[in-house]
Amino acid sequence: MNRRNFELLFLYFTLIVIALSRTINSESATGSEHRITNFSYVLQSVTLSRPCILANMTITIKVPYKTQENKIDYISLKVPQNATIEGHCSIVISDMKLTWKDGKAKPNDKENSIKFTFINDHTNFSLFSIDLNIYRDEGNFKNATDVKQWFNATSDKDLYLFVASVKNEIHRCNNETIQKVGEGEIHMNSVSLIAFNRDYDLSS
Repeated sequence: MNRRNFELLFLYFTLIVIALSRTINSESATGSEHRITNFSYVLQSVTLSRPCILANMTITIKVPYKTQENKIDYISLKVPQNATIEGHCSIVISDMKLTWKDGKAKPNDKENSIKFTFINDHTNFSLFSIDLNIYRDEGNFKNATDVKQWFNATSDKDLYLFVASVKNEIHRCNNETIQKVGEGEIHMNSVSLIAFNRDYDLSS
C-alpha cells in the first residue's frame, strides 16, 4: 500500500469514528432528555439541585359522598398531568404532593391534593403512605348533601408499594394498583417511579 492510499484509508476511518461518536453522543443526549420528559411529575431537590422523585402514572381517585337519599356514592376524579408539584427530599423519608383544581370547579372552590410519602431503608425504596384532601365542589358533587365539604383521609402506614432497589432506582408496573385511603380509593396504573434519585444527569 503506497502512502497516498494509506492517507486516504486513515482519513476514511477517522471520518467513521467522528460520525459514530456524534451518533452516540446524540443518542445519549436524546436518551437523557427522554428520560426526564417521560415523567409527568418531577420533584426538584432544592439542596441537591437535581430531581429527587420522578413519577409517571395515571391516578384516579374515588371520592365518597352522601346523596340526597342519605346513601353513600362515589365520584371518580383524575389527577391531571399538569398538577402543581411540591414536597421535600431527604435521605430516609421524602414526599411528593400534587395539587390541582378540577376542571368543573368554580374559581372560589378549593384545590385538591394527594401526597405520596416514600421511605428508603438503604436497600429499597417504597411508597409508605398516601394522604388525600379532596374538596367536594358543586360541579362534581351536585347530588351531595356534603357539598363544599372536605374529604380528608390517610392510608395505612408502611404500604410497601412500588418497591424498587435504591441502586437501580426505578419501579415499573403497567397493571392497575388499587389502594384504600379511608373511605376512598386510589387507582394507579402505568406507573414508572424513581425515588431518592442520585443520578445528576439522568442519562444512565
